Amino acid sequence: MPPKKEEEPHAPPAEPDEPLSGKFYFKDGSTYEGHYKMVGLPQATAPEPVRKGGKRKEEEAAAQPAEPPKAVRHGVGTLQCNDYSYTGEWVADEMHGQGKFTFASGALYEGTWEHNKYQGQGIYTFPDGKQYQVAFNCMFKCIAVIAME
Repeated sequence: MPPKKEEEPHAPPAEPDEPLSGKFYFKDGSTYEGHYKMVGLPQATAPEPVRKGGKRKEEEAAAQPAEPPKAVRHGVGTLQCNDYSYTGEWVADEMHGQGKFTFASGALYEGTWEHNKYQGQGIYTFPDGKQYQVAFNCMFKCIAVIAME
């Protein structure tokens, strides 16, 4: 009878390709509801052989402090703060893609975002309803402002 084959250790689940969904509550009263993903999950590795002294590398590494896994906004979601909100696309915990930001004054910007900054084409609406088509190159640097009737 051939020797019994040893089973390989089970790997923890890999980071999912599809974002997860949920609602998060922050200490300042803000909320986020939408897609997110987990980052910093431990990667599966084959067990190391026991080293001299009886410890494995993984046991030594476990003794060192590691950053815990965390949830980051990723996908589509809404951040609601006390006096402003953002609804739109998120990438790696940053406003990135298409989105709508509503200011405390009631004004809003709807357009393109890159790394938490206005970038590209959008429409800025003042609280009185006047709208302007805008093009941004980095934060608050307006390339062109065109009044819309």
